[in-house]
Amino acid sequence: MKPFTFKSYSNGDIKIRYSEFISDDEYMKTAYSLLNKLMKEVARLTIKCFRPDIEADNLPYMHTEIRWDSVVLPALSKICDGLVLTELPVDRKESKTDENVRRGRIDYWCVYGGYSFVIEMKGSRALFMGNRVIARESSVIERWGTMIGQLNDVKEICHEMDEHTKGVIRLGLHFISSIAYVKPTEEIIKDYRRGIYDRLNEISTDIAKRHGNKADYTPSYTAAWLIPDDMITYWENWEETYPGVMLFAKVFKDIKHKNHI
Repeated sequence: MKPFTFKSYSNGDIKIRYSEFISDDEYMKTAYSLLNKLMKEVARLTIKCFRPDIEADNLPYMHTEIRWDSVVLPALSKICDGLVLTELPVDRKESKTDENVRRGRIDYWCVYGGYSFVIEMKGSRALFMGNRVIARESSVIERWGTMIGQLNDVKEICHEMDEHTKGVIRLGLHFISSIAYVKPTEEIIKDYRRGIYDRLNEISTDIAKRHGNKADYTPSYTAAWLIPDDMITYWENWEETYPGVMLFAKVFKDIKHKNHI
């Protein structure tokens, strides 16, 4: 896959690095807008979870998928002006001719920028140390593959969604917490930040490669939130360092509603 190019955003403790928008398609432009806002809002809400004054320090990125819902849901609710649902029941099938219809649920459904979004989310960790990135851990590769499979299984039902929007965009979100099993130091933090663009591209390439470079499995967007120093060094006696949160997303082409004119 072609390497991403990046832009940066900085506002106080919220420092984001995100892939540059390179498509003229309206649906992709809308999805990128949603993703950029989501990353900023998730960072803002996660910072609010950090309250050492009351020893509230159980942060979402220290866990995996389930805990991320604590910040992703309110972030989507704000961005989408309340037009968001969770665990929406759907019929899943692999193709039009697939007779094996399975009941399932979509993690999130929301409306943004005139489009309906059907969203599946995963969360995992990627180990780093120096300039080395290990994205081949099963939690990263397998969960990405599962997420894409879930989005493919709801493609047919998306044609049946009848809300009056421009169409349905299937969106995969994979939050990956960067972690090193060493005590946090200033040099480790600096090293991570210096190499963040390379890390994002290396993991994106690795995800695509491990899935045969198939278009459906290749990330469409990536970003990183650089966690503030005080939130990293607060656990100075721990043998763990969390310097950043990465987001890898897959945006599928919009699907027109069945009765779309």
